[in-house]
Amino acid sequence: MEEIDARGKPCPQPVLVAKKALKAGEPFLILADGSGQAENIQRAVNRAGAQSTITNHDSYDSVEVIPAKSASGNRSNSSSGKLVVSVPQDSFGSGGDRELEDVLCRAYFHTLTELDEGLPQTILFYDRGVFLTVQGSPILEDLRFLEQKGVTLLACGTCLKHFNLLEKHAVGSVSNMYETAYELGTAERFYSI
Repeated sequence: MEEIDARGKPCPQPVLVAKKALKAGEPFLILADGSGQAENIQRAVNRAGAQSTITNHDSYDSVEVIPAKSASGNRSNSSSGKLVVSVPQDSFGSGGDRELEDVLCRAYFHTLTELDEGLPQTILFYDRGVFLTVQGSPILEDLRFLEQKGVTLLACGTCLKHFNLLEKHAVGSVSNMYETAYELGTAERFYSI
């Protein structure tokens, strides 16, 4: 059985490592820090149909993962309906700790690139959220990858103009309120970050 050492990796990296290993369809053991990482890994692999067992050690945890026989061929999306995500700010959260909010923002968009299912169909960037779609954005490469995976990225043209960013726009399409209203109006599922 392959042993994967994910200790010391920040959240959500251990989960992403486990999901990648799961695709091989072979049993594996993954080592993780004892700060809830093993439970996160277990939930992720169990959602994918695998069986898993957590063993607690003195300074770390290990998760033994046995993929379901059909897991490698079954990629059905359990989520249904058009999902639209709105991004009205250039960070994730509003608790007042900008450093943490920036870390969470980068982690959220990077995690989206690793998902096989549950991806939004459309992401709407407006107000300060348009700063994430311009040159120099810390998530620009992740957004380009999401666009390649088929996610529609729409940045508010009025907002880009307001912040004098239209010339720096680097990913997705420059949009308008009609498209925004249409996407929100036809969404079957919606959330805002």
